[in-house]
Amino acid sequence: MRRNLEDRVRTIAGIAGLLALLAALAVLLGWELDIGWLKSAGAGPADMKPLTATCLACFGAALVFTDGLPRFPAGNRVGLGFAVVGTTIAVATLIEYGSGVELGFDRALFAEAVARSGLPYPGRMAPMSAVALTLLGSAILLRDRRSSTADTAGSLCLVIAGMICLLGLLGYLYGASSLYQVPAYSSMARHTALLVIVLVIATALSRPRRSLVEPFLAPGSGGVMARYVLPPSVALLIGLGWLRLFGESIGMYDTAFGLAVLVGAFVLIFGTLLWFVARSLNRQDDRTRAAEDLRMRLLESLDQASEAVIVLDAEGRINTWNAGASRLYGYTAAEAIGRYNIDLLTTPDMVD
Repeated sequence: MRRNLEDRVRTIAGIAGLLALLAALAVLLGWELDIGWLKSAGAGPADMKPLTATCLACFGAALVFTDGLPRFPAGNRVGLGFAVVGTTIAVATLIEYGSGVELGFDRALFAEAVARSGLPYPGRMAPMSAVALTLLGSAILLRDRRSSTADTAGSLCLVIAGMICLLGLLGYLYGASSLYQVPAYSSMARHTALLVIVLVIATALSRPRRSLVEPFLAPGSGGVMARYVLPPSVALLIGLGWLRLFGESIGMYDTAFGLAVLVGAFVLIFGTLLWFVARSLNRQDDRTRAAEDLRMRLLESLDQASEAVIVLDAEGRINTWNAGASRLYGYTAAEAIGRYNIDLLTTPDMVD
């Protein structure tokens, strides 16, 4: 069952990568055909730069080749190549910002179209986009490294990249431009932030045994609680924050009243959510205890039987050995359980 869940989440990661790839290609098509709503995802205040779309397309393609397509020998190498290209573009952009040296590659795509924006460095992706994409590309490149250091570093890269873009989206939602724009430079487009978040989640899901995702997929109570609590919690927090800001903006209440209502709503909603989760987990534990009690009663009944009763698991190891088996074969349950040596099932008269 665990294996099936891991296969499903890796498939989801590949599908998310494909969607991000198609969305990035649509932005590039918008630049080619000068279609404004494709470049800005509707009537957004900022266009996605062609280089940003190229990076996102590379990272989406990396996930498609490694997780979305049927496995073939060169798939991982092709995906790695796309990830290297996308990360190189993002890192080179950060070098331009940090050193003040123009490398010129940001004018390689649709130079005339991007120059109409009137911003300094019109073809260069926004600083926040460059940081987030560098971190995302680094995480993709680190995800198959077999070391705890690489696992930790990749997880941190994903978390930081996701937080940068989540704050950018919240800036658009709540009207806080400083969350998605560095003064004097271009802004992170809202669909850039959204696609990076999609790719961050997809990259994490593509390696379900890594430390960032494994607790959420665990079959125990902790994994169940994480899966049930985290998604609705994030959605409720964002929605309640917007409602509180909207009510204040139209004069329904002042800041103090809105804050008090918001905190009260948090307590009520999260208390209700945790109550439902706790009840579900308690019922699951009750079913587990009942099944264990039934198993123990069955084992006690078998142990009282005069005949030898031996039960093997799917791999042929002994997991049940009653008193009758001990009398017949001469081994105690402690000596027999867990072994699958055929010599255990040989009686003295069979040897003679």
